[in-house]
Amino acid sequence: MEKLTDWTSSPDSNMKYYSGTAVYAKIIQLKKKELKQNLYLNVGEIYDLASVKINGKELGVIWTEPHRINISSAIKKGKNLIEIALTNTWHNRLIGDHALPQDKRITQTTAPYRLEGNPLLPAGLLGPVTIEKEIK
Repeated sequence: MEKLTDWTSSPDSNMKYYSGTAVYAKIIQLKKKELKQNLYLNVGEIYDLASVKINGKELGVIWTEPHRINISSAIKKGKNLIEIALTNTWHNRLIGDHALPQDKRITQTTAPYRLEGNPLLPAGLLGPVTIEKEIK
């Protein structure tokens, strides 16, 4: 994806009704002077939870406000790889599957279908994603 958008706004039904995990990745550059304070990655608006990894180091999972995590232990001078694995619920996939013939459905459940007529839920990493400095 070139920009952060709600998956349900996609014209592609595979994306619109997607349920699972998608990984967003970006390389950023930091100068040594920027490392003198605690730094936090604020992922902005998310649906539903985000697992954060920087330079291969797992930092934790975010699912509640303020949607940020301390990244000071993993960030370094120079290039840094930020990876955010975003996971949503299966609500949208069930709605998408309900419109398909039985043999084309991706999900299977023994529970009666209870989402008919309900709207899709927002999904994905909507951001903005920012790095915040701790103010002392």
